Amino acid sequence: KDGYRFIGWYTDPEFQGEPVTVQPVGETGDKTYYAKWEEITYNISVQDSANGTVTADKATAPRGDTIEVTTEPARGYQLKSLSYTADEGKTYTEMKDHSFVMPEADVEIRGEFEKDPFYEYTIDIIGGSAANAAGAAVTTAKEGDVVTLTAAIPAGKTFVTWVVERGDVTVMEQEKADG
Repeated sequence: KDGYRFIGWYTDPEFQGEPVTVQPVGETGDKTYYAKWEEITYNISVQDSANGTVTADKATAPRGDTIEVTTEPARGYQLKSLSYTADEGKTYTEMKDHSFVMPEADVEIRGEFEKDPFYEYTIDIIGGSAANAAGAAVTTAKEGDVVTLTAAIPAGKTFVTWVVERGDVTVMEQEKADG
């Protein structure tokens, strides 16, 4: 039976008890035996990915099942490629539409993520403003953009430092000459 593994012959149609392995010597007459089969399933593993996660909707599946794959890039990244192998990593097959049909072998899924060149970071300045290199006010910036922060310092107060509440930001001090 294609796609199944033979488990054994049973005298019980519910496959209770032990499988029959020998016919007792001297036993005669009609006997009914039931063949027990088990569907063959294959393992699905997911390779760890930097800058994002990849998950499959199943950990095992029989040949012919459709496997759905979900990807979640880390902030600032996008999916570059998604593939699987059924020959222990020798050949990877690109996936279309985040799914594939399970082959007759264990598979490993691999996702690769890259920087998203169009990802924009939101700039929210409380008590000040942000401007781009041309001096125009901005509320978003892409990686590599230079943004000048200006603090609105109330009378009688002294500016101490900027506080980054969340995100990956580098704040550089720029000295200004007096006079």
